[in-house]
Amino acid sequence: MVEMMKNKQKKNYLYLGLIVLVIILAIFLIEKRGSNVSDDFMNDDGEYVGVDIKGISGYINADESFNLREIVGEKVILVDFWTYSCVNCLRTTPFLNSWHEKYADKGLVIVGVHTPEFDFEKDYKNVQDAVKMLEIKYPVVLDNDYKTWRYFQNRYWPHKYLIDKSGRVVYDHIGEGGYEETEKQIQKALSELGSNVEGVELVEDVIRERREITSELYAGYDFALPRGQIIDGLKPNEVSSYAINGPLVPNQIYLVGDWRSNKDSLEAVSGSELYLVFKAKEVNLVLEGGEVEVTVDSVNLDLSNVGDDVVFENGVSLVKADMARLYNVYDGPYVNNLLHLKFSDGAKLNAFTFG
Repeated sequence: MVEMMKNKQKKNYLYLGLIVLVIILAIFLIEKRGSNVSDDFMNDDGEYVGVDIKGISGYINADESFNLREIVGEKVILVDFWTYSCVNCLRTTPFLNSWHEKYADKGLVIVGVHTPEFDFEKDYKNVQDAVKMLEIKYPVVLDNDYKTWRYFQNRYWPHKYLIDKSGRVVYDHIGEGGYEETEKQIQKALSELGSNVEGVELVEDVIRERREITSELYAGYDFALPRGQIIDGLKPNEVSSYAINGPLVPNQIYLVGDWRSNKDSLEAVSGSELYLVFKAKEVNLVLEGGEVEVTVDSVNLDLSNVGDDVVFENGVSLVKADMARLYNVYDGPYVNNLLHLKFSDGAKLNAFTFG
């Protein structure tokens, strides 16, 4: 019996040792992957083929011959995955513009890989108009079929990948922020390229106040339903009449009137209104056209809280969506309040974002 217990104990130690070994190996692989993201850029034979752009359907500020292979070794490359209705992407754009201005003649090439979230973002002219409005001067390529997105195994907007002179991804950053550290890494890579970046002043990080805010909300059923975002009475691909029955639950969309439920939008049909109890200092709508009357806590907006894209007509605060994009409707004190929107017939709402 004692011998059996000893053998069992030895087996337990062996199993424990194997588990520890597996954990150590997993940590090693994760750290290796994190320090050399571009190990993923291999062909089927396991040969390193380097970073590049794939399946591009349009080029802005560049011609169709533009690729990454031909500039590796000569340039430092910053690849930025973005889409023009993404508020987080829009907030990073001024920093990208600044880096292009400061370092383009020192060997930095920024490439904006525009990978769309909504169908209207696949339209070349829409992207071209957005690039002009945002004053982007660096190359932007349209990754409408997500081929470059998948090649980089990317999952986020925005996501920046810094590629050094050897063609390796030496740094990446997801989301907003980290601007000072990103610029330090750019300067380091440019120095290794042989460029003189001494004395070039770094940008300062934007420090945002941390408060509880309403999460991003989608209007189209193909986006909302998989995320568990409930719209009471929603019937995909149908026109339905909606009414509010009972108290409003915060952070949930409520509809009144007739609406068509589309894959990536809600389309106003007749007498279409929307109610939402939100927490934020900033409210943005992604719209595909139409006019929207905006009130907060049953009051029209004023100079203390009006968003950049709101106009006033006869005391009424309105958003006029002249193109499919993101519109800033509220920008004021942090509130926990009721947002009420009235939509013109034919207007399309894709999403809400908050800040």
